[in-house]
Amino acid sequence: MNSHTFSVYLTYSAVTAHVSTDIWTLRGLQLDPAAVEALRASNAEQPREKRVLDYGWTPEGRLWVGVRLPDLKSVSSFIFLMPSAMRRLVADGEFSAFSESGLPSGRIRVTEDGHCWGYGPFLERSGADEGDIFIVEFDLAERTALLRLGDDEDLEKLSP
Repeated sequence: MNSHTFSVYLTYSAVTAHVSTDIWTLRGLQLDPAAVEALRASNAEQPREKRVLDYGWTPEGRLWVGVRLPDLKSVSSFIFLMPSAMRRLVADGEFSAFSESGLPSGRIRVTEDGHCWGYGPFLERSGADEGDIFIVEFDLAERTALLRLGDDEDLEKLSP
């Protein structure tokens, strides 16, 4: 079972209850409020990983975003949140994805609140690793997305 399916089962389960962010319990169990607060405080102290490194416009007029890839236990579940400045331009959208070589790479979907996914086929084929920089260029007129792996130099070229 992939992590997305597990998440859906967990969310709509008759057996589990969602207590707080990243805190779940079995329904009907009496919880110690102090223990829940201790877990919540511990979770809050964890550093938030910044995935989106930079974004902007290409000279050709495409919207681009550069993302540092996390540990990819399951590339099919890779999701990131679009920066708020570009969210309204791609929100609630669907884009045909292609690699730099022109190979079709599935469909990219962006929710109304900016969550973006659909990169699994490309990431699996490209051999992406944790720490790689993943660059997506959105052509808003054509409703396509160009996907590629890059490095810090590529980001500097896009955002001088």
